[in-house]
Amino acid sequence: MSGELKEMYKRLKELDNNLSKLTKDETIDSRVSFEYEIKQSRKDDKGILWYPIKLFISPKAGYDLHNIQKVIYLLHPTFNPSKVAISNVESQFALEFESWGDFYAMAIIMFNTKDTLKLIKYLPVGKDQANYWTSFSTDQANYWTKFAMNQANYWTSFSTDQTRS
Repeated sequence: MSGELKEMYKRLKELDNNLSKLTKDETIDSRVSFEYEIKQSRKDDKGILWYPIKLFISPKAGYDLHNIQKVIYLLHPTFNPSKVAISNVESQFALEFESWGDFYAMAIIMFNTKDTLKLIKYLPVGKDQANYWTSFSTDQANYWTKFAMNQANYWTSFSTDQTRS
């Protein structure tokens, strides 16, 4: 595995441990979006629920997907293969597979201009969607509340320090 690929997998592992480290630049682009569909599960003979998943690239504001050469998807390292390249523009660079658990995936979008874009998406596979978004909102609210409190403490100490001079 190349050094750059190791770094990308390291980044996905880091996000598994701390969602608040996901940055806006890793999730949003003005040209395209990294999307997914999770369908109804099936139970195998061992009782494990498997969910069909479709990853794809969606154009924004009339962007032409023909400007993309290929998309390389990085899945959790337990997948075999965990790195899959798709060059079918008509399918919106779709990748379909099954999973039994949630994980982060990365889409490395390679444009015809040789530029690349890396987008990350959390796939809440097997999660109750309503509960997932409720807990996500709660976690985000807690994160921003702590951030605001830290900011208030910072500015209070800053003001106090400034008046001492």
